[in-house]
Amino acid sequence: MKKNLLNFLLAGCLTLGSFSGIYSQLTSVNNAKFNQTEIMAASRVFVASESDRAALQNMKKISAKMFDKFSKSFADASDILITPVRGQFRVNCVSNNSKNILYFSKKGKLQQSIRYYKSSMLPQDVVFLVRNDYPEYTISSEAVEVTVGKKTGHIVTIENCTRIKKLKVVDGEMEVYEEFEKG
Repeated sequence: MKKNLLNFLLAGCLTLGSFSGIYSQLTSVNNAKFNQTEIMAASRVFVASESDRAALQNMKKISAKMFDKFSKSFADASDILITPVRGQFRVNCVSNNSKNILYFSKKGKLQQSIRYYKSSMLPQDVVFLVRNDYPEYTISSEAVEVTVGKKTGHIVTIENCTRIKKLKVVDGEMEVYEEFEKG
């Protein structure tokens, strides 16, 4: 939140400067030049943080426990969207370059999470297991992490020149979840 406030203040100052005819100015802090594109990008950060702030306020009204858990675990979250789903609340957000779908109970307990991220962020033990069992395959660029309760599993897509496989990896055990032949 502090980072978003700093971005807002920076965007405000730069926008005011651009309206007075100063399109690029050398700053004494880091000798960087700002142009109109950078100013507009900084302004969009502020708009997103306003909607996130409203979503967090709504979350706090729904459940203080959910708000506390979410705020501690996803302090840098953006693009926050809260949706009631079958007696639970689904929270979609982006945090640490990962897309997240979180399911909270009405009492605010995190019940399940799904994280979509780059395969370069996979835990090393998962990467080792996959590469050891499938040396002729390459790991695709995206991976999925599913946590239910205290159990976490990964869905890793691998491919070679003829096949694509989706692997489910849980507690050091791996199985083929789906398999396709390339076209």
